[in-house]
Amino acid sequence: MKQKIRLMAVLWPILTIMCLEARAQSPEYSEAVPPGNIVDAELPISIEPIPVGNRVPADFWTHQHLIFQDGDTLRMSLDRDKGKLIILAFWSSSCAPCYTSMPHLDYFQKKYPEDLNVIFVNCVAKSKDDLPKISKLYKNGRFADLGLTSFSSIILDDYLLRLFPHKGYPYYVWINTAGVVQTLSFKNFLIKDEVPPFIKP
Repeated sequence: MKQKIRLMAVLWPILTIMCLEARAQSPEYSEAVPPGNIVDAELPISIEPIPVGNRVPADFWTHQHLIFQDGDTLRMSLDRDKGKLIILAFWSSSCAPCYTSMPHLDYFQKKYPEDLNVIFVNCVAKSKDDLPKISKLYKNGRFADLGLTSFSSIILDDYLLRLFPHKGYPYYVWINTAGVVQTLSFKNFLIKDEVPPFIKP
């Protein structure tokens, strides 16, 4: 029987409990951005962290992020992702488990492009990964070696880090189709050979 994507509200509390126990796109593009280290500018003076169960603020959808995509840099907002299940996957170049999870996340992203968007996020303040460093990883085939035919990530981020502060990597933020934060976790729930929590056979 064909599998059908469907968020299952009854599973979200289970996911949250699992996280606590673990402790551990078509995006909208605008003009190209010249290479360089351009950190988020004109951020609100005060950005409060968003706890589980709360809706993301309106500017979550309109904030312009700097995107590294296959060697180029672009600006994009997340506005077109409204109505999808969004997973923010925070990563660092020094995090081995981050690389391990990337093929699994990429697999589900490609399998359910209309329902799911996995967004990799690199926060320079914590990871120390600047644009030249990420560009070098890409040119040296670090992501291609993982089997990724394309690589895209928000880079030099500060905005999302303020919304979802964390102390380690990888770190995952699940935002449901209503824009509500459902799960915060150091554990990746999307494993290629396992049934993910948002699919009902």
